[in-house]
Amino acid sequence: MLMVIFGAGASFDSFERLRFPNVNEYRLPLANQLFDSRFGDYYQLFPKCQPLIQRLQRPGINVEHVLENFQSDAIRYSPRLIQLASVRYYLNFMLARCQADWTSAVTKGVTNYQTMLDQIAEQIPGETVCLVTFNYDTLLEHAIVDIGIRLSTIADYTTSEFKVVKLHGSINWAHPIRDFKAQRTTSQELIGDIIERARRIDIDDTSYEMVSDNPFERPPRPFFPALAIPVQTKQRYECPQEQKLALAQCLPQVTKVLVIGWQANENLFLDTMAQGLVKKARIMVVSGTEKGAKEVIARIMAGLGTTKIAHDFEAAKPGFSEFIFSSEWEDFLRAKS
Repeated sequence: MLMVIFGAGASFDSFERLRFPNVNEYRLPLANQLFDSRFGDYYQLFPKCQPLIQRLQRPGINVEHVLENFQSDAIRYSPRLIQLASVRYYLNFMLARCQADWTSAVTKGVTNYQTMLDQIAEQIPGETVCLVTFNYDTLLEHAIVDIGIRLSTIADYTTSEFKVVKLHGSINWAHPIRDFKAQRTTSQELIGDIIERARRIDIDDTSYEMVSDNPFERPPRPFFPALAIPVQTKQRYECPQEQKLALAQCLPQVTKVLVIGWQANENLFLDTMAQGLVKKARIMVVSGTEKGAKEVIARIMAGLGTTKIAHDFEAAKPGFSEFIFSSEWEDFLRAKS
């Protein structure tokens, strides 16, 4: 079985005609770019997160490390809970708008995800493929729909031969909030109330509903974004139980792993891989450069070091946009194991 793992670099480099490092104001951000000043019009809409913004924009900082410190602060400083709730809504809104602008103004709907999934569907028809993504955006889902697979409910993510596992949540998922009483006529007003009362709301974090990408375009019902704050040390997955189960069922069957744009800094998922990969696998890593891919391989090897299986690793020479047209990808896809 083939498993493909997508990180932020896959969506960042998701259009062959505008390859990295070409600069574009609409390009989907990497983790350290999530609070860039180019998104100022968006975080302006969420004033409760603004006391954190300058600390998240300082040059050379690790955004995930800073956000993890903010989460730790919430134990002794309760206003952090309001600020971090505001961060979640900001990330949801910003990424929805950024994706919409990127696909409409730049790619005109065309992405590398579409090209790759079409190649997979053609070359290994009918075979189960496990698609694991750490991205909040829905570029992968749009590509799956484009090859004729229905994705209109949470259950649909794991019922076709393409099993989709979104471990950090999604811009089009939300958790219901229990017993939230508010008389509001617009979603924007309701969101403001939810953020203000973040210290007291009761979120049903085991329930996931598919909603509009844009939180301001959702019906005025009390929803909380089902996406994880990006921090260095993940304690749990922000993911429906059905997807976690599908991943657990797929991993023991995996013989080929393709990693695209993932930095392998997720110790939780590395542990999951170490426990689940019981067969020797051929693992191809695609990063921005071959050197970057080799660095990712070193981190994966360290994370899988507790197992006695000697997996075969390969570092792809090009990035995502070039890789999908390369002989490396053709050979990897057609190989039996």
